[in-house]
Amino acid sequence: MSSNADKVMSRIKGKELRYYMSVFTQYITYSVDLVKLRLALTIKFINEIRKNVYIVQTMSKKLKYKESHRYDETYLYIYEAKYGIKEGYMRVEIRYNPNSEVASCTIECNPNKCFSFCDCLSDIGMLIKHSTSYYVHSMDIAMDIPTSMRNVEVRKDKRSFTRYCRKRGNETVYLGKRGKVNNVKVYDKQNESDLPYELTRVELKIGNPLGFNFMEFTKNALPQIYVRTPENYDEIIVNTSLSSTDRVLIMALRDHLNKVKLLHELDRKKTKKIQPYVLANTVKVDFDVEKIKEVAFRILNVLELENSVIIDDKYAVLH
Repeated sequence: MSSNADKVMSRIKGKELRYYMSVFTQYITYSVDLVKLRLALTIKFINEIRKNVYIVQTMSKKLKYKESHRYDETYLYIYEAKYGIKEGYMRVEIRYNPNSEVASCTIECNPNKCFSFCDCLSDIGMLIKHSTSYYVHSMDIAMDIPTSMRNVEVRKDKRSFTRYCRKRGNETVYLGKRGKVNNVKVYDKQNESDLPYELTRVELKIGNPLGFNFMEFTKNALPQIYVRTPENYDEIIVNTSLSSTDRVLIMALRDHLNKVKLLHELDRKKTKKIQPYVLANTVKVDFDVEKIKEVAFRILNVLELENSVIIDDKYAVLH
């Protein structure tokens, strides 16, 4: 990568994007783009909500309430609270069945957009204090690379591979099932956030950082991402004994999104001959699983309540 990457990185660290407790390396910025919490709320707190819904409503001007499901007596409370900026929000769902001893609660929030506002963390803390236990169900780890999506190649692995193109030149690549732990999403962050500089975002959905074999599972879920470098390899091709047909084939494959797949559809002898030239201008991105762990535990520490203890992979709240 050229020195232009350093200039881009200086802008990334600046004003255009919000980062909360992120980790920077030379070319990649690690942050948590979404955190999903699961809580077991006390019945006492649920009864207080049922008597006075404004206990929850103080967190948001918008409250949705469904009386019950058709086949059981489950009550569902849903609300969204917005913090500071237009895109920053927290979504909370509380499900309560009178026959249960606790109520389930799910919180979804983007730390990059919300955690810098103290009222967001205090709202989450209020819910946690009224729970018996809680844990991180999943986190979306954002890994930002200072290059255009046009220069990025995502290679297929054992997971399902899906390309979604809303419009020409704005493609999103998915590895694995959307919304599931260990799935990957790669997209043009410059286009998505209307940034004045090139940026590609790789999102990896990790599981509970306190979970069994978290590091091993996360490492195995990292995608194979390659970035085209600006070096000019035309002279190298010209100065070889390759035939004109091979040269044309190399130049056509080099800019093709499915170059690896097409290479292996050629006969073995041809693949072996031209592969070094087709892949010569790509560099593999080395993601750091230790940095992912670091940024995940920074968020985990923010969410850790003083009167809580870790039991297995969950926090138990002491009352």
